[in-house]
Amino acid sequence: VVYYMQQLQSLSSVKSDKTRLEAEWKQLEPQSQAAALEQARLENILTSSEALTTYASERFYMAPVLESFTALVPPTIQVRGLALTALDRENRLEGSIQGVTASSDPRRHADEFREQLNTSLTKHVFDSNLVITSLEDENREIEFNREQLRAARFDFEIRGTLVEPTPTPAPSPTPRRRTKDE
Repeated sequence: VVYYMQQLQSLSSVKSDKTRLEAEWKQLEPQSQAAALEQARLENILTSSEALTTYASERFYMAPVLESFTALVPPTIQVRGLALTALDRENRLEGSIQGVTASSDPRRHADEFREQLNTSLTKHVFDSNLVITSLEDENREIEFNREQLRAARFDFEIRGTLVEPTPTPAPSPTPRRRTKDE
């Protein structure tokens, strides 16, 4: 009899534990489901953030190319169009430059500008190849520094590859929050 009483008490204890755990489970189950949804949402945000970070870190930073270009344009040349396209992650570029030059010999002046631009870009930024795709005399003269100069319109085609990866600018520092002690 004592044995059966111990077994009944044990069974009762197990049943009460089961009831208590079921009640606890019913209470925690909505929290578990909410946590699973939050985990999925955060993983999605993390995946998106990683993709954007990768994209930003592998982007083609155009500022050094443009800085070199603008430093070389003399006042007797007016650039009317500039199109540069980064082709891939190996930092290949292609594009075009259109403009007008004013000089006593505008065709030679445009070719000298092309050579100077090609030399400077090759030396400072990337291995480039600038080709004149068109060079036409215009039927007009341009006044520059009280002098009448002949004009010519030019189109250059540019192709190149960056010699070394361009540095991305450092992020601006975030302002430091003041503590109560300061």
